[in-house]
Amino acid sequence: MWILKKVLIDCETITLESVSKEFLVSKTSLYQDIAVINKSIESQSDVKLEVGECGICILGEESEIQNAVNNYLLSESKEEMFSDFTHKLGNFFELDVIKAVSDLILNDFEELTEVLSEYYLKSLLVTLIMQSSRLLKKKHMNEETEISYNNIRHMETYIVANSIAEQLKYQLHITYSNNDMEYLCRQLYAHRVTHHVKHMRTDYEETVRDVIKRMSEIQKLDLTRDKKLYESLLYHLPPMILRLQNNIQIVNPMLDNIKQEYPELFTTMWYALTQIELRYQVTLTEDEVSLILLHFQVALDQFEQVGNIVVVC
Repeated sequence: MWILKKVLIDCETITLESVSKEFLVSKTSLYQDIAVINKSIESQSDVKLEVGECGICILGEESEIQNAVNNYLLSESKEEMFSDFTHKLGNFFELDVIKAVSDLILNDFEELTEVLSEYYLKSLLVTLIMQSSRLLKKKHMNEETEISYNNIRHMETYIVANSIAEQLKYQLHITYSNNDMEYLCRQLYAHRVTHHVKHMRTDYEETVRDVIKRMSEIQKLDLTRDKKLYESLLYHLPPMILRLQNNIQIVNPMLDNIKQEYPELFTTMWYALTQIELRYQVTLTEDEVSLILLHFQVALDQFEQVGNIVVVC
């Protein structure tokens, strides 16, 4: 475990000689330890620890490395209580990273994670801690495929992913590439984290209904009966307006992609949201508009999938 931490989390160059001297163990014993780790992580991927001329290194694509080590850590803690598991993570990760991520998913995003089983909660925790730890060392996901917002799953999770990324960027001083965001979206979807919430600000109900009605008229579709869209906006709008009122800017790294894929919808979204600017005396930004757009694109895609299109006359 110590070797894995030094190579993966601390990103330090270590050799068999240096480890052998520090812990007074033979190189043969260290080779055996590395073989045990590799047996576990190689069973699910091509990732492995390798001893080379420059020292011990880990080989594999970044996404595979993170997934393999996440699974390894989880497999080592199957029977542990959640509190014991989080305490044990302190032996592998930096405490400030553990605290930032734990506070986020257990407190700030409690409504999204409280329905998860203990296994899923453990897995989500270690996944976010691992990614954050690697980002601290400038280890980004490989450029494999571009995010496509034609994939409705990505749209539904991206809104949550963007909020998580914004908070961790501020607390840990890390940056996310487009591919890092793609990985985060996929992980949230895999862990069954959606944007459904129980508690919403009812004092924004009229504003939400007005925006949906206006977009329904523009799109010539009846979106007013879409409960999921209504609840999503009722949850999304209050913090957005608060950010704008306090001049707090967020950055959507996929803004250009969204504008290219949905140019007409982006323009009409601006028009539909002008009443928010007037009502709350705020100035919308392209980043904020693009995030609102995702809610409507999800709704429009679902209409098309079920053939539930009702024309508004």
